[in-house]
Amino acid sequence: MFLLILFCYCILLPAKPVLVLARAAAIARHYGTRHAGGVLDGWLVAEEDAASVAGLTADGIASRAVPLWMRDADTSATLAGDAIALAQNLR
Repeated sequence: MFLLILFCYCILLPAKPVLVLARAAAIARHYGTRHAGGVLDGWLVAEEDAASVAGLTADGIASRAVPLWMRDADTSATLAGDAIALAQNLR
């Protein structure tokens, strides 16, 4: 079984690793807005990605920088509230 897995691993993966940067703004632009044929209505980014909000907004993607870590019930509720507030502003 190990040889089969190793064989498949060697055949299916490219010879050189592929580096893909997954930034919040790049992911939002990849998925796009629904009015442009994409899937997003709004996009919350982590506070450390706050610099990307202006560019996303300029590209027509409503976004806000908020704390995204759900450490407990209070932080989870705050994140849910932030998502609802963003959605209400889209109306």
